[in-house]
Amino acid sequence: MQAAVVAAEQARDEAVAARDQVVVDQTALADAVADAEDARDAALGHAGTAQTAAGEAQTWAAAAEAVVIDQIPNASASTKGGLRLTGDLGGTWDAPTVPGLTGKQSTSERNQPNGYAGLDGSGLVPAVLLPSYVDDVLEHANLAGFPATGSVGKIYVALDTGRIYRWSGSAYVEISASPGSTDAVPEGSANLYFTDARAQAATAAAIAAKYTKPAGGIPAADLAAAVQTSSARPTPRSSPAASRTT
Repeated sequence: MQAAVVAAEQARDEAVAARDQVVVDQTALADAVADAEDARDAALGHAGTAQTAAGEAQTWAAAAEAVVIDQIPNASASTKGGLRLTGDLGGTWDAPTVPGLTGKQSTSERNQPNGYAGLDGSGLVPAVLLPSYVDDVLEHANLAGFPATGSVGKIYVALDTGRIYRWSGSAYVEISASPGSTDAVPEGSANLYFTDARAQAATAAAIAAKYTKPAGGIPAADLAAAVQTSSARPTPRSSPAASRTT
């Protein structure tokens, strides 16, 4: 019995000690929570202070820039000064560069070898800058619209007539197109076409000019002089018997 009482008392003492420990732990936890809340509040305060400081720094930077701009004159072609680098500019204020101009050609290279082709008043590339095969054929409203001085090797077309010309060096000469058939070739004044009517007329003339032999034979007067001479009979000689006297 005595042993049971001792055990019960011992159990009671341990329970009290455990209770006291829980109270201690709860107190420590409460203290830890309070410390954490204090740290959070301090951090929020510091963040607000930092944000305020950043705004003030930006204001001071703008003010400093204004002071610099006000105190340093703008640069010119002959005077050193401030230069704001914007757009295509790069580098630094005292050594600016223009990256956008890298590789660009100057106007002095216009229409020059390895340069670039400029445009004329009509917004076109001048013919002198084009290969010959590009504009070998030049069209104009009419012959009067051709250039006063043409170019050798070019073909000029008059749109009103469809005729084509070339420059001889002093004048425009028409280039005769293939007629396609003799019906399209005009007749000349010397070499005439041999038509059916002309063939019939020539035959009739030849027949009309043919000699018709009279029924009694060809008179000597109708023969050429040489024929008349060659065909004349010689004068007959007197025979020996006829010359004999009896």
